[in-house]
Amino acid sequence: MRVDEAGLDPRVAEHLIENGIEEFYPPQAEAVPLVLAGESLMLSVPTAAGKSLVAYLGILNCLTKRKKAIYIVPLRALAHEKYEEIQEFEFLGFRTALTIGDYDSSDDRLASYDVIIATSEKVDALLRHRPDWLDEIGLVVADEIHLLTDPKRGPTMEVNMARLKGLGAQIIGLSATVVNASEMAEWLDAELVTSDWRPVPLMTGIHVDGSIEFTEGEVLRADDIQEHVLKRIKDGGQALIFLNSRKRSQKAADDYAAALNLKNDEIEDPEGESTEVGERLIRCMKRGAAFHNASLTNRQRKMVENAFRDGKIKVIGATPTLAAGINLPARTVIVQDTKRYSDGGRVPLSILEVHQMMGRAGRPRYDSWGEAILVAGGHWERDALLENYLLSPPEPVSSKLGSLSALRTHILSSFVLGECRDVDELMEFIGSTFFGHQKELFYLEGRIMDVLSFLTDEGMLEEGDEGVYKPTAFGIRTSQLYVDPLGASLFKRAALNWMEESETIELLQAGLSGPDLFRRGVRKTDQKHLARYLDSDLRWLLDEDDLDDDFLPAVKSAAVLNDWIEEVPERVISDKFGIGPGDLRNDVETAMWLVGAFAEISALFNKDCARSVRPIEKRIKAGIKAELLPLVKIDNVGRVRGRALFTAGYTSPVGLRMAKEEELARIPKIGPKIARQIKEQLGQEKRQEVLDVE
Repeated sequence: MRVDEAGLDPRVAEHLIENGIEEFYPPQAEAVPLVLAGESLMLSVPTAAGKSLVAYLGILNCLTKRKKAIYIVPLRALAHEKYEEIQEFEFLGFRTALTIGDYDSSDDRLASYDVIIATSEKVDALLRHRPDWLDEIGLVVADEIHLLTDPKRGPTMEVNMARLKGLGAQIIGLSATVVNASEMAEWLDAELVTSDWRPVPLMTGIHVDGSIEFTEGEVLRADDIQEHVLKRIKDGGQALIFLNSRKRSQKAADDYAAALNLKNDEIEDPEGESTEVGERLIRCMKRGAAFHNASLTNRQRKMVENAFRDGKIKVIGATPTLAAGINLPARTVIVQDTKRYSDGGRVPLSILEVHQMMGRAGRPRYDSWGEAILVAGGHWERDALLENYLLSPPEPVSSKLGSLSALRTHILSSFVLGECRDVDELMEFIGSTFFGHQKELFYLEGRIMDVLSFLTDEGMLEEGDEGVYKPTAFGIRTSQLYVDPLGASLFKRAALNWMEESETIELLQAGLSGPDLFRRGVRKTDQKHLARYLDSDLRWLLDEDDLDDDFLPAVKSAAVLNDWIEEVPERVISDKFGIGPGDLRNDVETAMWLVGAFAEISALFNKDCARSVRPIEKRIKAGIKAELLPLVKIDNVGRVRGRALFTAGYTSPVGLRMAKEEELARIPKIGPKIARQIKEQLGQEKRQEVLDVE
């Protein structure tokens, strides 16, 4: 089907043609008429087969009906990517918003936007605040919907879709090829379009004993896999190497950088403060290779992705997260590891994960073919890889809503939202989820009753007459703050145990004690740094029954954040605790959320505790000691510039207002430009609030 024959707005058709899209791919040609007719759709096709464009055309069609569209993604990086792509159509006169953080907010600004890009977690948080604009939604796009099967992300995505289906909006589910796509389509009340068609043919093979054996029958001689990759690069290709750890991905980047030895001298780290990870990344990128993993900041990862798309980077060593939706194809994909470390051992990757990695092979418009190669340790492993991955379909998508953590969170929110008032209505709601579509509810009945008992015992729900449950102020606030009810119960306990002599590190640890915190491994070398915290009276905020195997990792997180707010340099923190700059940024963001939630829960039970916790949240945001809090209210003054001003004797905005601009310009880290901005801010009446020193 030609683009100009699909019944699109002529401006849209012209825009697509100008960008080289004159004819739809076969799956698109089948899907687009359904979407334009307002039908709900489940689209299950391989990577790069054009799923996103179908969704974008659905969004544009929705906007003609004066309805809002919401595009839900599982990852923040993917949200940024979709935001940029959809903005390309804003010449039609609509506005696009990106919202991915601040879970304790209804985000009222979204009422004035037409298209909303959000993560699953943010959508869940918005639904709990019930903003008025929800009634205006005409289309919901669920990207990477096969991740319903992910234990961490799946339950939230599933409950979101169950709720949003009730709005009567058109649904578009986008998925990789899965064996039970028809079951998912039936749950969504959607038409199904599924296909194995790819725009670039894919060859798959296994490297073993100096040869690459392709399933298509071809055998290539390659003494080692790096030799093969370098040959493909020499022929104009690029490569993604998937490995199971950050350390291995970084080592791969080092090795390929040494072999390529290109000249990209213009590349610089976008982060201001130097770290060992950042310096290592730049060294590799200057020579044509890079690594991509969670140790990098968002800006560093974006830099890597852009340099790869621009052709400056020829090979990336990546952990599996890169395969989860980011649009970064390469001619050659190498899956070096098919096992990951988990719970103290090595476990196989799912077939779906490996297929996602392999699906990155082949660059549309650049390659006439792509190749995905798994690496075997010997012939014994070759047969297993062939049978388990190359010749097997991916696992069916299955609901993960049955976990206790997911049930605690979503059962509470269902009562807070008024969706459910008693057990019968709760079972009816769960019956509307994918879990309810796949399984008989009696499997969950006992667990659901256990969760209801927990929520009532902790004072989040009250059971009244005739089995009716009502949320308490504590339950409502817990749901709005988007924390696991178990974590909220720990915050309550710590607030009630608070005493005036509570130290900052103790309050930090209490705020990071719940199940919402990502637990980083504790190395032997970490234990000496944690000893002084363990020897303190840290444990009194929580009861002994609350302390489990996660206690030591929580103490490590608290120690990291304590160093951060004591202004220890990032590089020192990174080296001391074995974390990258991306890890630290994630820890800071998570800690702001959880410590902020601790303060809000404390306000319900002990206002003195809340008053002592709130400044810690502000310090975490800026990474500063308490004495700098007045200074960082000023735009463009953070931990480094704030400390420079304080050291120079300017301890408050009042002092800065009295200072001469040329005096400020001579302070290290300030300079003429920042000095001028500071004076302009403090000289404006509209910035008077900066002078309100706490």
